[in-house]
Amino acid sequence: MESDNVSLFESGGIESVSIREFARQIGVSDAAIHKAVRSGRLSEKIFIQLPSGRKRINLQQGLAEWEQLHGEACIASSSDADEQLNRAREETLLTMARRREVELRLMEAEGQLHYAEDVRLVMNDMIGRCKARLRSIPPGVAPLVVRESDTAKVQKIISDAVNEALRELSEYDPTRIKRQRNSRRRKAGNED
Repeated sequence: MESDNVSLFESGGIESVSIREFARQIGVSDAAIHKAVRSGRLSEKIFIQLPSGRKRINLQQGLAEWEQLHGEACIASSSDADEQLNRAREETLLTMARRREVELRLMEAEGQLHYAEDVRLVMNDMIGRCKARLRSIPPGVAPLVVRESDTAKVQKIISDAVNEALRELSEYDPTRIKRQRNSRRRKAGNED
């Protein structure tokens, strides 16, 4: 049995559903979907191939093709059937939107997703610290190299200073973006 527990990340950010779920939403059997694909009435373009090898249906494209395929039949059908189809479509879209929101919140909580503004602020800070640290190298090494006449010793002094600066700058703190986000939220709370 195909699981419906597939993240938006895993499906490339595209809202997707299993063949069984798609069939249920539009009121037909799984076999009807497979038959429509085999006969060419539904294109292979509606499918998304997941990294695991499983196929899922791109919800938007699948619904569009199904409606195009059955457009006349849907128009000719009773208003009750149309209402059911529209309700099923809306329910699916709402479910997918809720799922996406939950997935995004989970990714944020796990540190896999960050607000662009937080990343921009942290990166600007890191670049500023890098500039300041690199600019501090010449004044620090100048007195040491001015006394040296041996080129190898001068190169070693400069190289050691650059490596020390790089080592300090490479100390990554994964909680910086989270702290930035919390700081932004506190400021936003104070402004309200």
